[in-house]
Amino acid sequence: VVGFPFASSFGITPSSFPRSGVSNKLRALQTTGSRLFGPHVLIAGLGIALLSSVAPYALEMTALRRTPAATFAILLALAPAVAAAAGFFILGQTMTIHDVFGIVAVICASIGAVCTPPGKPGGRQKA
Repeated sequence: VVGFPFASSFGITPSSFPRSGVSNKLRALQTTGSRLFGPHVLIAGLGIALLSSVAPYALEMTALRRTPAATFAILLALAPAVAAAAGFFILGQTMTIHDVFGIVAVICASIGAVCTPPGKPGGRQKA
């Protein structure tokens, strides 16, 4: 684990920065050539890298340290449902019946996880 010994999120967040912009660099060099290294392209790439991967990851690590693990797991499970709803309402993307069913299933599972009292997994509780 890259940033494990650090007490803050600073240790693990910089480790995700190089991965965010490296995946398709050879293909980009083949198609754009030297235009890829223009100052406006590099600044835009740096901004996109920070906003799309480093900042959300740092916020997730901060939330993981400050919330119980079960609550964090539920929030992560709801993230795809929120993204699909944002795509539908903001971007006008359409959803199939399978998409809607998946969102409803995730929400029902989250509600069940929150409302279920702790006990033995799969066992009945004695009164």
